[in-house]
Amino acid sequence: MKVPKNQVKIVDNKTYQAQDSVDLAQMVLDGITSLGFNNRGVRDSNYYVTKYTNMPSILIEAGFMTNSNDLERITNEEIQEKIAYKISDAVYKYFETDEKNKRKSFGHIRDLEFIISNKYALVGQAIELRLDGIKNYDDYVYKLEIKKDNKEVYSNVYGTEYSYKFTPQDDGIYDVTFYLKQKESTKEYDDKISGNFIVFKSPKIKDVIMSVQRMDVNKPIVFNVVKEFGTIEGVDYSFDVYLNDKKIESNTSSTGIFSFTPKSEGEYKLVVYLRDKLSNQKFDDMFETKFVVGNYKDISRGGNPPSENTDNKEQNEQKEKTNQQESLETVMQIKYTRPLRLGISGQDVNELQEALKRLGYLKIDKTTTYFGNMTRDAVMAFQRANKLTVDGIAGPNTISKINEELNKQVKKETEKEIKTEDTKNTTVSENKATTKTEETVMQIKYTRPLRLGISGQDVKELQEALKRLGYLKIDRTTTYYGYMTRDA
Repeated sequence: MKVPKNQVKIVDNKTYQAQDSVDLAQMVLDGITSLGFNNRGVRDSNYYVTKYTNMPSILIEAGFMTNSNDLERITNEEIQEKIAYKISDAVYKYFETDEKNKRKSFGHIRDLEFIISNKYALVGQAIELRLDGIKNYDDYVYKLEIKKDNKEVYSNVYGTEYSYKFTPQDDGIYDVTFYLKQKESTKEYDDKISGNFIVFKSPKIKDVIMSVQRMDVNKPIVFNVVKEFGTIEGVDYSFDVYLNDKKIESNTSSTGIFSFTPKSEGEYKLVVYLRDKLSNQKFDDMFETKFVVGNYKDISRGGNPPSENTDNKEQNEQKEKTNQQESLETVMQIKYTRPLRLGISGQDVNELQEALKRLGYLKIDKTTTYFGNMTRDAVMAFQRANKLTVDGIAGPNTISKINEELNKQVKKETEKEIKTEDTKNTTVSENKATTKTEETVMQIKYTRPLRLGISGQDVKELQEALKRLGYLKIDRTTTYYGYMTRDA
């Protein structure tokens, strides 16, 4: 009999989340809070999607955009990946628990357990797979099947072995199933149990970004390590600094950021070691880079470097030429100290604006120390153009990319400026002088090691030699040892 709607009375409209959904939600919550997020508990919901479904369902809120700490984590690509793995891991655990509960009631071997030594592992690490909870192992025969991406990567025939070591050669999620049956059984199997593990590529160092291009005595240099791959447990970094092949400083970090202040001039070497927290190696990767530190305390930005003599016109022109090259080769670099976002103020915001303005993303006449909407839009435009996460926040990845683009821009400006100025200043008499010089055998007298940042007549002679040999592509040599000379 159909009852008219006006005669229907709702006595109780409360809804309750099914217990299995609550259990799944708790597992997900435990995984996410292990990454440092606040534990806000599992709550009952009245959402349509969770109310009207026949399967376990949950809604996940890892954090809140209005919480600065949550926002910084949620917008971090590495944290996003870790959240995804924690959620998938919780789903696997839920079904493993569900299978265990059913086994206690209906299973052939009620106490059967599947022991996997490593839930997370690196490519090449051995993983032990074994069965437990069987009273008499000799009563059964066993078969193992391993799949990755639903494709079989290993299987064997029934035998007496119930413990295996498997060494994965590729990264991914592996599903493992143990089949077992009594020796006299004619069935395909009498019981089975499944599990999984996740394999990651070993971490690698892609690059080490330096906060400045010209290193000065007693001025800090910030090194930012750019890495790829590794497990969701994270990595550890070790830094060793050498001067004249002697180790002068060591440090460790879990962030990949290292600050060093050189105390003297010279050629330094930085060696970075990277090790995954789950690795059984001394280190998984290493990266070596060299840098030259000079003493520029007497040279202001865009000022005059030391020169031999400035009494005649030719040397004055050479001095002006050197100034232009040095100014162009002095690169603006941003030191990362904190994530910069809408509403923040400080000198670091001003430096960010100067960099974005120089790169053409921020269209303002005068920079400020306030991070407003225009700065946010400029950051987003830069992120979009360089295929970064577009969130309007200048975090370590964005700052590193900005510094990288500044380096590229200055190198182009240097080459363009030198070519333009030399074209204007070249005369017929200079060409004749060059011809005369080429007829004379050139020899360089060694008086000191020549390196980045040094000035002097011996630098000019070195440039002349490199130019003559075809390694230095400039029209007119200078007395300043810049990046083009170093590259040559």
